[in-house]
Amino acid sequence: MGMDAVQTLRYMAELNSLPRDVADARIEEALKTVGLADEAKKKTERILARHEAETGIAELLVKDPRSHSLDEPTLGLDPTRQTA
Repeated sequence: MGMDAVQTLRYMAELNSLPRDVADARIEEALKTVGLADEAKKKTERILARHEAETGIAELLVKDPRSHSLDEPTLGLDPTRQTA
């Protein structure tokens, strides 16, 4: 059984040693930022099929690195999709 987006991002946060309260706040904000808050409880296979780019950006936002490099950052994004 797959995980939902929150579980997936929380797992990634644990791998990066983020405290749970910090991770949860970042996860909530990241999902809102990329427009996936309404789909947060759907299994990731369903989300990734349609929103792979947004999910990747959410992972980056949760990690909050000092610097990052994006390869083709707009590939797969829907320019007509509205976010919160």
